[in-house]
Amino acid sequence: MDLFFIHGIVDELNKKLKNAFINKIYQLNNHDLLIKLRQPKKPLSLIISTNPSFYRLHLSEKKYLTPSFPPRFASFLRKYIESAKVENIYHLPNERVVFFNLSRAGFNLKLVVELMGRHSNVYLLNKDEMILEALHPIPQKVAVKKADSDGIRYHPPIQNRINIDTLSEKNFYDIISSGDPDLIVKNVKGISSLIAKEILFRKDYKWFKKLASTEILKEAKPCIIFLDEEKRILSPFPLKIYDSYKIEFFDEFNQAADQYYFEKTEIKSLKQKKESLISIIKKEEKKAKKLKEKLIFELNKAKKYLNFKEYGEIVKINLKKIKKGLNEIILADFTGKEVKIPLDPSLSPIENMNKFFKLYKKGKRGIEKVTERIEMVEADIAYLDSVKSFIEQARDLIELNEVEDELIQNQIIKKKEEKTKKAHPKTPSLPIRRWKIKDDIEIICGKNNLGNELIYRKLSSPDDIWMHVRSMPGAHVLIKPLNKQSKINDETLLIGAAIAVYFSSARDSGKADVDYTKMKYVKKIKGAKPGLVTYREGKTIIGEPKKFIKIIEKEMT
Repeated sequence: MDLFFIHGIVDELNKKLKNAFINKIYQLNNHDLLIKLRQPKKPLSLIISTNPSFYRLHLSEKKYLTPSFPPRFASFLRKYIESAKVENIYHLPNERVVFFNLSRAGFNLKLVVELMGRHSNVYLLNKDEMILEALHPIPQKVAVKKADSDGIRYHPPIQNRINIDTLSEKNFYDIISSGDPDLIVKNVKGISSLIAKEILFRKDYKWFKKLASTEILKEAKPCIIFLDEEKRILSPFPLKIYDSYKIEFFDEFNQAADQYYFEKTEIKSLKQKKESLISIIKKEEKKAKKLKEKLIFELNKAKKYLNFKEYGEIVKINLKKIKKGLNEIILADFTGKEVKIPLDPSLSPIENMNKFFKLYKKGKRGIEKVTERIEMVEADIAYLDSVKSFIEQARDLIELNEVEDELIQNQIIKKKEEKTKKAHPKTPSLPIRRWKIKDDIEIICGKNNLGNELIYRKLSSPDDIWMHVRSMPGAHVLIKPLNKQSKINDETLLIGAAIAVYFSSARDSGKADVDYTKMKYVKKIKGAKPGLVTYREGKTIIGEPKKFIKIIEKEMT
């Protein structure tokens, strides 16, 4: 995040956060803080990141997974600045250092955010600007240099570079004559490599003076420039060097930063975690399919034992013709056809007969058991297929972690050991999505198999409508009238079907058949994993998400 983007963000933060109160503080990981603030109009979320590659500061409307137990720095901030009022926010000229002046119960405190690449840090200062605590350890040389009898006094970092507003025209052309953007970055304060490339491309001192006076921010248009499908650039204004590329403009700096960094960090993390979980599912599927092959082999082997019943019956009616000591005998079956029957010479005719009946019963029991096991394995494969679908559909790390929790509960993956002491657990959100259709009908959709199970066991009534995409993994959808007078019309059925397709493996196909029936006709498969059911009295409707995409996107939170 360059100097100009920081200036634009700070100006917006001053308008949005002044007189706001800090409500909650989370430390998402070693580098990132999430600060929840309350304003009369709406709550706001502020992201502060010291990530060496993605250091930044901006408001966010995205969802982030928050830890149940606060690390050291978050605990310290909660103690000192929760409920504090934001008096004002400012930044140092030509520096990437931002100050938040806070007040709480008559005490003044200051939160300092240094956005300096791998040297980024966050400090909490008292009214005398003494460091109370820091997100990352204070470098030893800095601590020794700044130490006094009362502790360590904060001093902004000093950069031995030229201030952008003092660079003369001669010096400007001397620096750009090398054609090296790194030389500009190393010599001039606040210039990022991106802006340095633009300076070299323009070679325009008048435009550079606009940068120096930050006059450029008056005509700024924060944007994301798409270099290709993967690579994107965040810029405070359009750049001539990338004039021919696709560009997306935003009304606010905070909006642009939120979108850009969410894609850079969260979406990347989401993709990596999806790949990791799908890899686990594929391994489980491979094991299950291999077991199924083995069971089918055992089933075919057991089926051969069924022939022994016929042997036993033929021996039974021909006992007088059989003598002990024979290895085999040819006898006529009930149709008159001759059958060669193997015998055990050490057994009497009656013992051979009983042996055949025992082998038949053994085979019959084996078939029943193996068939039951095959059905269970097939149910497991179907379950794994549904989990894979939910992993692919997950829109953020919160939803993905809910699927991971489901896998932990079903002992498909091991539970991670807690490294810190346990905190009071949060009340978990229900793994479902909800929509209000008019005022008297609600549609509920499972986010994962635990959500599907919740719909079946607790949220449904016998006459509610249950829906599911035919023969494909996906969410269970429930259409629930909220009073006895409510009626489910054809349009409501089409909306429910569209939701079922949208949250299933059929989403990319655009439309699919959706089966529906009353909830009283839906039954849980005995012994099966969560979300696996059978149903009867079903009808079919075509679900087309694109026709109701505006309704689908208005999911209740």
